[in-house]
Amino acid sequence: MIAQRLALLAPQRVASLTSLMSSSGARGLPGPNPRILKALLGRPPSSSQEAVTEHLVRLLTAIGSPDFRWPEPELRRRVLASIARSYRPAGTLRQLVAVVERALTALLPHLRAADAADCRAPKAPAPTSAPTSAPTSAPTP
Repeated sequence: MIAQRLALLAPQRVASLTSLMSSSGARGLPGPNPRILKALLGRPPSSSQEAVTEHLVRLLTAIGSPDFRWPEPELRRRVLASIARSYRPAGTLRQLVAVVERALTALLPHLRAADAADCRAPKAPAPTSAPTSAPTSAPTP
């Protein structure tokens, strides 16, 4: 998402861009694999280095190529190095919020148009005669 925004906002700075694991979201296209979606949206059970490492190893195994698997010790070593270099869960959350915000911003005009069309109820017919005078007090029991 960040690379796509950069390409849109500063095309002179982007020679080429390859988007992986992406979809236009058009109707009729298959949705994400539920197992992969669960892995992508999952969280480690705690913030301990061990839990985060296990979570990221499972995630990278799930989204990685089945034909070109990293040996687990090497994958684990790389995950640990990545965590030591820069593990920022708040940054991941900001990225997810930016993606959702952008998707909602793109959908908003369509939602507003659909909502406006749904809210255009036919007008009630005008009364044909003047209403009779209403009682001035409630009836006594």
